[in-house]
Amino acid sequence: MPCLPAIDFPIYGLSRKFLGRRTLGLWDRIQTGHEVDDETAPVWRVTLIHTIEPGHDDLRLPPLAMIKVSTIAKLPDNGGLALAPVEEAASAALFGVAEMGSFRRFGKERFTYLRQCQAEASRLQSDLTSRLWDEVTVCLNGQQSLALYHCVEDIWAFVIDADDRGALGVSGYGIEVSDCEFVQVDDVEAYQVIF
Repeated sequence: MPCLPAIDFPIYGLSRKFLGRRTLGLWDRIQTGHEVDDETAPVWRVTLIHTIEPGHDDLRLPPLAMIKVSTIAKLPDNGGLALAPVEEAASAALFGVAEMGSFRRFGKERFTYLRQCQAEASRLQSDLTSRLWDEVTVCLNGQQSLALYHCVEDIWAFVIDADDRGALGVSGYGIEVSDCEFVQVDDVEAYQVIF
């Protein structure tokens, strides 16, 4: 089973108050241009998934609640491959909205929904000062902080510049943003690897 490589930036997730399932969704390394799977390239994104599952074993049903927290590192310029962490966080959050909304749709309806989400995500990601973004207060490491917020149906997303080393792109449903506490995760081993 793969394990998370060493990273040198803080990773964020939900506080211990969240009692659902915790999984390590993914991590990405910077593409150096030399090798697609360069094991020495630094990790720049880690996504932690928090779910509350239905009370039975029917895996075809989506979770009752899901919150995906993508931490995007602020890395130094890597040979011309500089990252824009807040914009990357917005992309991760908006992708989460599209993915979660597609759980509820089938066939042509799913493809139509995904196309609409992609067009809206392009507009939102390209202009983080747009009026399409609202503001929301989130609890981050025990402090109330303002974040950019977007909602489609009951699926929400927010983007926040977390600290001088990273930005967060968060999406979720089933639990309101105001009911969540986001904290730096020191024990990534508490998250089950799902791939």
